[in-house]
Amino acid sequence: MKLNAKTAIKQVGHIIDLWMPLKLEYDRAAGVSIAIAHKGKILYAKGFGYADMKRREKADAKTLYHIASHSKMFTATAVLKLAEQGKLRLNDKVSSYIPWFKGKNKDKDASKITIRQLLSHKAGIFRDGDTPHWNDGKFPKDLKRPFSLKALIIKNSTKFKYTNYGYSLLGLVIEKASDMSYGDYVTENILKPLSLKNTHPDYMDGLKHIATGYGADLPGAGIRAFGHYKTNAYAPATGFVSNSIDITKFMSMFLHERKSVLSKQSLDEMTKPHAKTGDGDEYGLGLDIFHIGKHKVIGHGGGFNGFYTRTVLNLHNGVSVEVFANSQSLNPTQLAVCILKIVGALMDGDGKYAAGRKISYGNYEGVYRNNWGDSLVVRAGNILVGLDPSANNPFKQPRRLMPTGKPHAFIMKSDNLYGPYDEETVFSDFKNGKARKSTTAGMPMRRIEG
Repeated sequence: MKLNAKTAIKQVGHIIDLWMPLKLEYDRAAGVSIAIAHKGKILYAKGFGYADMKRREKADAKTLYHIASHSKMFTATAVLKLAEQGKLRLNDKVSSYIPWFKGKNKDKDASKITIRQLLSHKAGIFRDGDTPHWNDGKFPKDLKRPFSLKALIIKNSTKFKYTNYGYSLLGLVIEKASDMSYGDYVTENILKPLSLKNTHPDYMDGLKHIATGYGADLPGAGIRAFGHYKTNAYAPATGFVSNSIDITKFMSMFLHERKSVLSKQSLDEMTKPHAKTGDGDEYGLGLDIFHIGKHKVIGHGGGFNGFYTRTVLNLHNGVSVEVFANSQSLNPTQLAVCILKIVGALMDGDGKYAAGRKISYGNYEGVYRNNWGDSLVVRAGNILVGLDPSANNPFKQPRRLMPTGKPHAFIMKSDNLYGPYDEETVFSDFKNGKARKSTTAGMPMRRIEG
């Protein structure tokens, strides 16, 4: 049975409510904000854990994060906007706007690099330059000094080579073509028209409810809290600060469901593959592109000192997911893709999640524990599933509990052929209508939450 988007997202939201608090503990992560929308309408938005652990400030859907390379989506949008305004062309040479961006060695020639090649990471130039800004937080204000012939790594237009430096150069192109500062152009032509009131092209002092970033729990070092940094000239590549609500609004323009600052032609150009990135994935103009089955998915991720963030949008069913974390020990990419897949599976009526009998799901849902670990039992579609709450993708091999018709008894189905598939799971020891114990193949588990 297919579920409508609202019902599917409601079910998945309930799963997240039970799953994510445990996931943060397993990963020793500070906090996370998650938003799920359908055709631009937010149907789930919550935060878990802490935006700041020292102050015990909780994370919520409005918490601000350094969203890092999400910035590239805005920079690409600004370039396409300037193209629509007739102020530049995508095939223009970058050196036409940045006179010092010239020089050649062997078969590499900076003067031949185009704006389109920078947008699609096919310019062949180095990733970040030779300044240690990712270590010390001192992002350069001048892009000319790091440039030399050493910047030309591979011949332009030959293959994908991700470059923060290249997107920073696009900021200079935007300034030259618009006769405005990068921040002012983006604010006036993108942020204000889309009502992204909590989005900023770079960090600035005085921002309220912004998360503190935390490193991974490293052996002998513990968890480090990072300070906030202005990214200066690198803002077009990695400077943006925003929250899950605003980025959901921004992504909705690719569905043509809300007002857009770009024409359909420009949006199609951004979402069209321009480079192969490996494993069948691709890159458009400022956008990652991959597929879930036959469904095309776009978005971007970001990594900053103490922050990992990810946005994905299924162009086929209109579902978007934003997962923003202020911890380097959490994996928002895998979490976002997992959430997107299970919402899609429920909307598509995946037979794995269908059963012939209706049950009182809430009687069994919760977290169960024994010596071997935890199991999260929740509703998915019309069945119960048992999930590993420590996994980044607990739906990879879910344990599907199919009702047998006998009281509180289920048959376990699983793609894990080493597990107790086709054996009976029985819930027992009820209190206030809820099971406090489950047993599969003689292995008892005691309910601890839910």
